[in-house]
Amino acid sequence: MKNNKRKVLLISHDTSSTAYLAQVLEKSGSYAVKTATTGRAAVGIHKQTAIDLAFCDVELKGNWSSAETVRQLRLLNPLAIIYLTDPASEQLPPPAQTNPANPVTYLHKPVSFDELFQTIDAVVGSLNDKSVAKLPTERLEEVELEDRSELKKHKLGREAIFMIDDNIFIKYNYQFVKVALNDIILLEANNMYVTLITTNRKFVLRLTLSSLLERLNLETLVRVHRSFAINIQKVDLFTEHEVIIGQHRVPLGRHFRRQFIDHFQFR
Repeated sequence: MKNNKRKVLLISHDTSSTAYLAQVLEKSGSYAVKTATTGRAAVGIHKQTAIDLAFCDVELKGNWSSAETVRQLRLLNPLAIIYLTDPASEQLPPPAQTNPANPVTYLHKPVSFDELFQTIDAVVGSLNDKSVAKLPTERLEEVELEDRSELKKHKLGREAIFMIDDNIFIKYNYQFVKVALNDIILLEANNMYVTLITTNRKFVLRLTLSSLLERLNLETLVRVHRSFAINIQKVDLFTEHEVIIGQHRVPLGRHFRRQFIDHFQFR
């Protein structure tokens, strides 16, 4: 019988985290999981078993950094990458300089069950979309602004979203989940994906940030950075450089500062 399980590689020195992720993924019945604590060990596994998806800790220990590990893996075969990041760490994920045929996104630790599988669905879906592979990642935002017909051609705007009254329905696990527009806190872009964060959930959508903002068409969703848009009614405080909503600290880009301020009435 043919084994249709996707091959997943967990790369981290944090064995407790990888043990948890391995257990969750294997229990789903859809993934065959291997683990490695260093970049060199990960490459050795990839040589023996062509991996479909790798989770790589940003703060990887050993001779190779996470960026070098991913580079070495992709010299062998294309694969999707999900970087695991620690919100408390000052170390940022490596820049995603990759073709959409090799999608990259990020997850913050600790990883929630829902967010884990949503993110996997997004990156694996992109990896399987052959038409997307023709469009360079670094030009997604440029194409979004210059030629929307090109987006349609490459199927980057087909994430299903339905709206009725003050709610939208987002596809998740082959179902459409209702999200109240007022519950949306912020949108965060990572390459070809946007994480829509609400008061109690997160949804990963295979859309550009500009495309999602255009489709939602809400005055309360204001772009404050190349990679962020926020619900301005949820703002708790802001400075010249950042906006804070609850536990979320969002950078306020200088090119978006005037647009953000213009939403307030001066007294």
